[in-house]
Amino acid sequence: WAIAFAFLVPQIGSFFRSLRKCMFKFNSWPKFKNFILVLTMEVCHTIGLAMLSFMVLPDMDSVSVFILTSSFAFAPACFLLLSRFQEDNDRKTHVSKFRLTIDIIAIVSQLSGALFWPLLQWLGVNQGQVIPHPYPWAIPVAVILTSLGWWETFTDEDSWTGLGKYLWSIKREMIDKAGSRYVVYVFVTPFKIITFLVGMVLITWQTGIIDKPSNLTNYFGKSFGNHTYVVSTVEWEDIPGGSSFMDGV
Repeated sequence: WAIAFAFLVPQIGSFFRSLRKCMFKFNSWPKFKNFILVLTMEVCHTIGLAMLSFMVLPDMDSVSVFILTSSFAFAPACFLLLSRFQEDNDRKTHVSKFRLTIDIIAIVSQLSGALFWPLLQWLGVNQGQVIPHPYPWAIPVAVILTSLGWWETFTDEDSWTGLGKYLWSIKREMIDKAGSRYVVYVFVTPFKIITFLVGMVLITWQTGIIDKPSNLTNYFGKSFGNHTYVVSTVEWEDIPGGSSFMDGV
């Protein structure tokens, strides 16, 4: 529930800000297909966050999580690649091969970060030293879905590709004066809130964290109560190989 509130509070603030802008500012209505695309991107982003919060990250250590978070720019990196294909005023297409190469390397790097743990687990590498993740398939899926939330970052006005032009037209429709951004997010934000809550219930239920969805109400008070942790001191002699480690230090 604490994780849910950490997600819900900013979304509720975003909803009321968009509602205020719609009521007291001039806004335009978006095209239906543009609204559907933005809604799809935001809902996918929210599903990815729910998977990360309740399925992926709880079974990973802090170092692995730190490495995994560096892969959240996969979708923006792909859209940046599309923006490299540009056309000038004479309708001629030109591409920077150097930037294109760097973008491809960036995409591969982003994807490799998401696929690193599933591949190691499926190949059976370090099985005796690393605790296997119970849902390895969810790691790349959650990362890719989460990265869709930043689709606007690298949409470019001069993009030559059809998809690049379409994404820019949606962004321009939202950011222009009296644009449609606040109208869009008045409707999108409730969808995101509902999606996250439903995802929280389904994921915790299907992964066995709770026996049935109604159990979540029993944990509401406990989530904001006191949590006791036991910190124990471990002697080097009790750790296999501890003496050799101390010799190295």
